[in-house]
Order: sequence, then structure tokens, then C-alpha cells
Amino acid sequence: MLLNKLREDMTAALKKGDKTTLSVLRYVLSELNYSAIDKRGELTDEEIIKLLYKEIKKRQEAILLYRQGKREELAEKESKEIDIIKQYLPAQIPDREIIIVIDEVLESLNQAGSGQAGENHPGKIIGAVLAKLKGNADGSRVAVLVKERIK
Repeated sequence: MLLNKLREDMTAALKKGDKTTLSVLRYVLSELNYSAIDKRGELTDEEIIKLLYKEIKKRQEAILLYRQGKREELAEKESKEIDIIKQYLPAQIPDREIIIVIDEVLESLNQAGSGQAGENHPGKIIGAVLAKLKGNADGSRVAVLVKERIK
């Protein structure tokens, strides 16, 4: 389970004295713990992956703000944290495979009698594609590809 891997790696980082990795993993595990409390149960790997993507998105937004404020050293720190978190995410599917899934979803929506569902509801298509890909693709990348596909 992914949660166990995160805990083991945090212990290893503590023993090695790797402060950056330790800090990131402690924070992520803390967020996971809060989510488990909110859920009132253990998190699945899929839920953990969603939370990891959320943490990456937070850091990407911080990088933009730091760069606007000309604080490159802080942006670099956030970038390193993203690299650490990405180690726990599944391998990303190439764009050509995402496009195949997008086409399948569009075809199924058109067969369901939705007509031009893509033009009216890109969010519905993005949601369906992300559900099929189960965390193996970045949502923002899927959104860009869907919007290109339904033009």
C-alpha cells in the first residue's frame, strides 16, 4: 500500500538526515491523516494519489507566485518538493494514449444520444476520461487535450 511506502520512506529519510524529503513526507502524511479522519476510515491508494496531485498543484501555484515576486530560491525549493512527491505517483500515460481514451469517451457520449456533448460539457468529458485513467494522467493535461479535441 502506498501509505506504508510513504511511512517507510519517511523513516529512511529520518535515518539518512535528508531534511527536505523528511519535511515533505511528514507534511504529506499529516494531510493524509487529516483526510482519513474526515473520511472516518482508511484512505485507498486512489484517494492518496488524488491528495498527492493536490499537493503538487499547491506547490506549482506557489512557484508561480514566488517567481512573480522574484524569489527564485523559494521557487526552487517548491520544485524539489514536487520532485519528491512525484516519486509516489503512478507513471503518467503518454498524450497519444490519453487521446485514444478521449475519443472513446466522445464516441460513447455521441452513441448515448448526447449529440455534440463535447462542445456543451467539456467538464463531463474530462471527468469521464480521468475516471478511466484512474490517476495515471494529470487533470490539467487531460483538460488541455479534451479542449483541443472538441474544437
